[in-house]
Amino acid sequence: MECAELSALSNKRSTRSLPLPVLTSSFDTDFMPSCVVNASLLSSSPMRFRTRFAACLIVLLLVVPCAAQDKPFQIGEIEFFGSHGLDIAAIRKSLPLSEGSNVSDAQLKHVREIISSAVTRSSGLVPTDVVAVCCDNHGDVMIFIGLPGSSFRNFRLNAAPRGSARLPREIIRLSQEVNDLTAEAIRIQPAEDDSNGYALSLYGPLRTKQLAVREWALDHAVLLRRVLATSTDPHERSVAASALGYARQSKEQIAALTKASRDPDEGVRNEATRALAVLAGSSPLAAKKIPAAGFVDMISSGIWVDRNKAARLLFFLTRGRDQKLLKLLRARALDSLIEMAIWRSPTHADSSLVILGRIAGMEEDRLQQLVATRQTQVIFDSVRATR
Repeated sequence: MECAELSALSNKRSTRSLPLPVLTSSFDTDFMPSCVVNASLLSSSPMRFRTRFAACLIVLLLVVPCAAQDKPFQIGEIEFFGSHGLDIAAIRKSLPLSEGSNVSDAQLKHVREIISSAVTRSSGLVPTDVVAVCCDNHGDVMIFIGLPGSSFRNFRLNAAPRGSARLPREIIRLSQEVNDLTAEAIRIQPAEDDSNGYALSLYGPLRTKQLAVREWALDHAVLLRRVLATSTDPHERSVAASALGYARQSKEQIAALTKASRDPDEGVRNEATRALAVLAGSSPLAAKKIPAAGFVDMISSGIWVDRNKAARLLFFLTRGRDQKLLKLLRARALDSLIEMAIWRSPTHADSSLVILGRIAGMEEDRLQQLVATRQTQVIFDSVRATR
C-alpha cells in the first residue's frame, strides 16, 4: 500500500477506517480513511510491487480527535485544484498558513474554516474543498485547496436513497475488524496484492479478515447491491461498496459500483471508485468492462477525493489507449489534469502525468521513464504540441 488516508467521514456519521487499498504501481494515489496518528510512524519505506509508502490522509472539515499530538505538524506544500483562470499567487498570499510553518492539531481540525474564510475575504471565492494530506517525502502535511475556477465542473450526483435495507451485523463487525487491524498493517507490512481484483494485505491478520469479507461477499452480493443502491444510511452504503469490491466479478457488480460512484455521499463515492480502480488494475480485461466516460467529469470535481480516485481509475482505464476516451479527456478534463500533474508530490501527481502523456500519444516505456526521472516538462510540452 502506498498511502493511508486519515479521515473522519463526518460529524453525522460514525468514524471508521476501510480496508487497505490495493496498490501495484508507484503511481497509486488511493487512500483509506483512518484517524490521525503520529506521522513519525508513517515514514517512507521500501515496498513490494514498486510502491512507496507515503503516509496518511486527513480529510479536514471531517477530522475528529485521536490521541493528543506531542509535536506540531509542519506544512510542506499548499496546492490548488479547480483553479484555472484564477490569480493563485494572490490567493496564496492571503492564506493565514504558509509552507514551512507549523500547525497544531487544533488548527488542523479547523483548517477548512480557517482557509475558507481567508480565501473568501480576499477574493470573494468560496473554496469547494480543503483537505490536508499527511505526509510528503519529508513527513510534512500537504494542504489541497479546491477553487471554483474554469477547471472546476459540477459533478452530477444521484438522488439520496430512501430505502430501509440494512446489512447484517456480521459484515459490519468484519468491517470494523478490518479497521482495527489497519494501523498494525501500516506499521508492519503496508503492501497489498490486487492481482485477484480485490485488496489482500500482505499483513497476515488483516489478510485473514479481508478473506473473510471475500467469503461473505461471495454469498451476499445481491444484498450488498441492494443496500448500496437503496439504503438511507451512508455508512451502510459505504460498507456495502467496500464489501462489494470483494464479490465475484460480474456485470452487476461493475454496474452497481459505477452507479455508486455518483452517490451523494463522498465516502460512498470514495469506496465505490476505489473498488473499481482495484478491479481495473488487476487486468486489462477487467478494465475494459468498466464504463470510463462517466469518470471524466469526476476529474474536475470540486471535491479532492473525487479527483484522487478518478485519476487513479483513469490511470488504469487509459492503459489500452482508447482514442475515444483520450479525446474526451483532452476535451473535458485537460486543464484539471494539468493542474493536478504539477502538484509537487509524485504520489498525488503521477496518475495525472501518465494520463497526460497518453493523451499526447507518448510511447509507454518512454512515458514511464520520464515520470520516474521527474522530466515532467517534456510531458507538458508534448501535450501542448499535440493540442
